[in-house]
Amino acid sequence: MHVILLITPVFALIVAGYYARRTGFIAQGFWAPAEKLGYWVLLPALIIDSLATNKLPADAFNFALAIALTVVLMSVPMLIARRIFGWEATGFASVHQGSLRLNGLLAIAVSIAMFGPVALPLMGVLVAAWIPLSNGLSVYAFVASDPTKDQSPLSIAIAVIKNPMIFAVLIGASLNILGIGTFIEHFFLFELLGRAALPIGLLTVGAALNVDALRRPGPRISAALALKLVVQPLIMLALCSWLATPPLVTGIAVLCAAMPSSPSGYTVAKQMRGDHELMATIITAQTILSVVTVTAWAMYASSLVNA
Repeated sequence: MHVILLITPVFALIVAGYYARRTGFIAQGFWAPAEKLGYWVLLPALIIDSLATNKLPADAFNFALAIALTVVLMSVPMLIARRIFGWEATGFASVHQGSLRLNGLLAIAVSIAMFGPVALPLMGVLVAAWIPLSNGLSVYAFVASDPTKDQSPLSIAIAVIKNPMIFAVLIGASLNILGIGTFIEHFFLFELLGRAALPIGLLTVGAALNVDALRRPGPRISAALALKLVVQPLIMLALCSWLATPPLVTGIAVLCAAMPSSPSGYTVAKQMRGDHELMATIITAQTILSVVTVTAWAMYASSLVNA
């Protein structure tokens, strides 16, 4: 019951965002600017503040290593299987992306709700390790599905670097290394901006859901659901056990691995001329089902940390 009470407000904001847009309670013109503000300003400010003003935990490297290995172990077998079995390329790219990427905003919100500010430095590590690797492999899968696209490593790297979270990690880490973190803590501009990141971001996540798309389920949707919400956290748990990470790091790692895919994956699929309708369905289905699966994984993480 304690875990449910901690997580419910996070998902309540997502539901509120969905109904606010669906019913027109908040004008349609609000959502695109709000999403842009959160993506380019508020969430990066939260990451910068957390990295600049907090020391990284001693197990940050093992946390990053577990993340990198999890993403690779999810991606490479799928890419190999596609070539062996000749799966349809554009649909595969959407399933691949839906199985790899995570909703970083939701991961941060749930981790903070569960474990408090102690989770913030690890969230910086999460962004630094997960986003570039998962985004790069996702873009590669879309590029490989269309021979007319530029498949050079440089073009893929540029597509990944455009993510503002990457810049936020570099800025926050640099401020910490230069010893400017104390100034940032007292001049709390980034903290103020970061406080708005989660409520506005979660509302826009709900507003972006396309429940009507769920009328077209199929094996590809089921595969993306199982891989992202069940298989990926199990792989993360196994790797954390192998690396002997502390209970708090393991709990946060597993919880983050259980998050649904990022809503921005729809934009990537559309820009890369992939199956963006399938991507929208995957994101919506995962986000709705994650109310149950994330709560279950959060209960496990809580029992692990409090054992």
